[in-house]
Formats: sequence, structure tokens, C-alpha cells
Amino acid sequence: MSRLVRLSQANESELIFRVNTYYSWKHRNRYPELFVKVGRTLFIDLDELDKLFEKGRQKKAIRKH
Repeated sequence: MSRLVRLSQANESELIFRVNTYYSWKHRNRYPELFVKVGRTLFIDLDELDKLFEKGRQKKAIRKH
């Protein structure tokens, strides 16, 4: 089950970046797997955000070797 957080009501402490960064990503269609839109409400999927960062960590670890 996905952990969805309404972006307009998200605490900046539970997100890595500022809320405006996520709105920018959505507008530019970057990382579309992060966003779920229900009606006019935009949610961010925290599980997908965790996967994205884990993938980034793995790439960084491979480059170090």
C-alpha cells in the first residue's frame, strides 16, 4: 500500500526537498511515478520517493568502485 501525502498539506520535515520543488517536478513531468492526482488534489507517494533515493544511492555506490 502506498503512503500518499497531500502535497499542499505536507510538512517540509517529512519531505527531503521543499514543497515547491515537487510542484516544479510535476509541472516539468519529472519523476511521474512520484505523483498521484485525485480530482484536483495532488499527492506524493512516499514509497516511490524512497525507491527513487535508494536507486540514486546504488548508482553512487557503483561509481565509487
